[in-house]
Amino acid sequence: MGKDGVDVSAESLRGKVVALYFSAHWCGPCRAFTPQLASIYAGAASAGHALEIIFVSADRDVDAFQTYFAQQPWLAVKFSHAELRQRLNEQYGVNAVPTLIVLNADGCVLTKDGRGDIARLGDAAIPQWLSKAASH
Repeated sequence: MGKDGVDVSAESLRGKVVALYFSAHWCGPCRAFTPQLASIYAGAASAGHALEIIFVSADRDVDAFQTYFAQQPWLAVKFSHAELRQRLNEQYGVNAVPTLIVLNADGCVLTKDGRGDIARLGDAAIPQWLSKAASH
């Protein structure tokens, strides 16, 4: 869903690198990483990079989800879609938050350590992901 709560079509993600951001409001490291990720996301958008981030919440209730998502500039899996959120956690082996899984336009995993990439490379992580995506 978008910031306005309206569903976003999968078609709108076509041709983009998609990062799944597994995070939660109750998680201190998540709250510390989110502003850094938001800054990098804004830079990528202003540079015209084909990147989208989707928040996959591990929050315990809808109020915490809504409060935390309000601080994020990207898309989210609706909190009410608990089965989808659980399936994504299982599919990508997410055992802790924050985790940033980066996928190419075909849905293949480029990295399961997007957070680590950002810690090491900062803004340069985005061009690296896009380069990897182009070579897949």
